[in-house]
Formats: sequence, structure tokens, C-alpha cells
Amino acid sequence: MTTMNTQKSRRLTASSFEALPDAEKDRIYNDIDARAKTIFETGKPLTARQKKALEKAKKKMGRPMLRKHGAKIVSVTIEKDLLKQADAYAKANGMKRSELFAVSVREKISA
Repeated sequence: MTTMNTQKSRRLTASSFEALPDAEKDRIYNDIDARAKTIFETGKPLTARQKKALEKAKKKMGRPMLRKHGAKIVSVTIEKDLLKQADAYAKANGMKRSELFAVSVREKISA
């Protein structure tokens, strides 16, 4: 978030924002709120380009689909030492833990 002054903008972190006096925080909030109202209260419909960008953004929301049927979260109990070994193997081979488990299950099923 940047300050909304005509002076040179600077990037604010949460801690630097918290360190500001209350009056400065209020000024920043009010400035952002006023800008948002200006944007949203114009009542203009989205342009074709904006609609396309919005639809594209909506499609990319959430986790990506895995294979054609998606994915299912499962709870599996595994010994701590075996899990450490599995994590080390996955990391060494550039895999995610879930990938390692999926590959292992596929191999076991096809064997």
C-alpha cells in the first residue's frame, strides 16, 4: 500500500503503518475510501476488455484442477519416521508430498 499524497509515494509495511499517528492513518483510510467511492459510484458498465479480464481472473481462482476429475483431500495416518523419509525423497526429486503419494499408489495399483 502506498501513501496517497502528491508528494513522492513510499511503500508502507504493516509495522510502519502501525507506527503512524492515528491522524495520519485516518487520512490514508479516508483517501483510499474516497478513491474507491469515485471508482465504484461512477455507475459505468465494464468495457469488453474489462469483462474479459474479469472472466479470466475468475477462471484462475482456486487451486488448479488435477487430471480431468479434480482432486480429493484425504486424511492418512503414517509413521513419523516414514513421513520424514517420504518428504526427504520428494524434496530430493523435486516433487510435492502429494505427488509422491499419488505416484506410489499408481505404481502399486499397476503392479
